[in-house]
Amino acid sequence: MCPGSSTHAQHADTRETDGQEAPEGTWQLLVDVHCHPTDDPSPWADMEAHAAKFAHVKLGEAVAMSTCARDQALVADLVRRKGSKVRPAFGYHPWFVHTISLEHPAPSAEQHYRSLFGGASATEAQLADLEELLPHLPAPVSLQDTLATLRGNLEAHPSALLGEVGIDRAFQLPVSPAGYTLDPAVRGPALAKKQAEETHSLGRRSRALTLLKTPLEHQLSVLTAQVELAVKLRRSVSMHSVKAPGATLQWLDEMKKRLPSATPSLAGMSKRKRRAVELAARSREAAAGPAKADDKPSPPGFEDINLDLHSCSLSPLQLQQVQEKHQNVYASFSTTINLRQQAFHSQLSVADPQRVLIESDWHSAAGLAARTWAVCRLLVDAQGEELTGPLPKDTSEEGRYRLGAEALQRNWRRFVGETQA
Repeated sequence: MCPGSSTHAQHADTRETDGQEAPEGTWQLLVDVHCHPTDDPSPWADMEAHAAKFAHVKLGEAVAMSTCARDQALVADLVRRKGSKVRPAFGYHPWFVHTISLEHPAPSAEQHYRSLFGGASATEAQLADLEELLPHLPAPVSLQDTLATLRGNLEAHPSALLGEVGIDRAFQLPVSPAGYTLDPAVRGPALAKKQAEETHSLGRRSRALTLLKTPLEHQLSVLTAQVELAVKLRRSVSMHSVKAPGATLQWLDEMKKRLPSATPSLAGMSKRKRRAVELAARSREAAAGPAKADDKPSPPGFEDINLDLHSCSLSPLQLQQVQEKHQNVYASFSTTINLRQQAFHSQLSVADPQRVLIESDWHSAAGLAARTWAVCRLLVDAQGEELTGPLPKDTSEEGRYRLGAEALQRNWRRFVGETQA
């Protein structure tokens, strides 16, 4: 999301959470692994005000996503102000990758967008939408330049994730730039002020859409390039996937083949499988003989990093299959998005207890803690002792949820590579 766009807020409703926050002694354990606080529309793009709100957020840590060219710097600024409370994620969301050209240097806006949206398969209605939208679209930036900026941000923030990146087969471009942002310079001060005061319904505002969708092939090219960089830098990934389960599963398989790992990730493996992998690695080392001083370490592969399917929308069966096949794939859930899915409880039940995470997917500091705590409780209720481990006799409900929060924090530490426990 670009500033003020509130991409996921469009699905949100104040009824999704009871407003409760975790009690003292428990909230410090909670990690909101995916949120968008720089999208907070009130006040728009005021980092000092955004940072001030975090003083009251009852979370141990929140991971602030960036999504487009404009908000990479906003996320970095928020992290600079709030330190350990906020961890940054830098990346380019599929809603905005139409502004990225695969050519270098990037062609003119007209050349780029006509090539992207005006191909032989475009309908008359789509071509008409393109003509109307074309004067409002920004000049494209080459993927090469985009990756250079992304690398700079990731290297400047050693704990940062890659995110939010991914694919989306449902998104349609808005008719005008006003569909993306609450920037008063774009929307006009009166409308921006009105919508900033209606935070709870921000994303539900009427927004005219074109028939234009960024081709999946283009989205996949940008996604793959970003994840390849994350692999080189050994950074975990927060991935968006909407209406694209087949494409997502195929892409995961292709990445595993494209970037093979010398030693597959052991995270989430059963003890038996982990033992087999370790024995196979020892056998390879023994066959290779002692290491030489000039031996270069193997380059990292896809399985050397972890990837989170955020606000995971895979069916329970698909989720089980992908986590069995890909030991580096985690799944996180939010009440903001997942509560509307009929299979939500089943999703929570089948997610690997060692590779499940929690998030708010919310657009303002206000609300992060309550939403994260709400999904923590739902997950503990769904998984029980598979998540918490055996409960001591007479464990209270509060104690049960605290044990769940501790387990989820351990999952998070494994996900970001801070522990293998």
